[in-house]
Amino acid sequence: MKKDLVENFFVVYPKLKNDFNTKAPVNITFEIESAISSPAYASGSKVTYQSEWLAEHPEDRDIATHEMTHLVQAYNWGNIPWWITEGIADYTRDKYGISNAGWTLTPYSEGQNYDNGYRITARFLKWIEVKIKPGFVKHLDTQCRTGNYSESVWSSFTGKTLQELWTQYKADPTI
Repeated sequence: MKKDLVENFFVVYPKLKNDFNTKAPVNITFEIESAISSPAYASGSKVTYQSEWLAEHPEDRDIATHEMTHLVQAYNWGNIPWWITEGIADYTRDKYGISNAGWTLTPYSEGQNYDNGYRITARFLKWIEVKIKPGFVKHLDTQCRTGNYSESVWSSFTGKTLQELWTQYKADPTI
């Protein structure tokens, strides 16, 4: 698994950095620890993986893609909703991932909302990219990183409010 995570870094990280943030860290540290409560987390220029998760999920090498996205995002967290941060990370996992065995974006179902985060938000973002406005995710990411995020980002780039986009997505979530 360690070899797979390293390979993932050399294949995926340069693409993420090139497409989203050329100023992202160059030197990255990976740690595997047993005393963390989540499967992985990223901060600054370091990704930490939970040893138990890696042992029990050897097919989940694209956990690295998700976590490396957080390094590239480099958000200042002030007004950035968590669901956008995690949604973009799962969007990049879907788009750039090299071994997503058994992992997919969550199909739309009644009761979901755009702010559920992770795979649900990622699928909504992918739908916007495909059906409404190519380039939106990169634009959204840039606005978050530069401290210019507000809900008006959605309408200024797509011509529709966040709620209008969600309503349209719910009516026809096919990608």
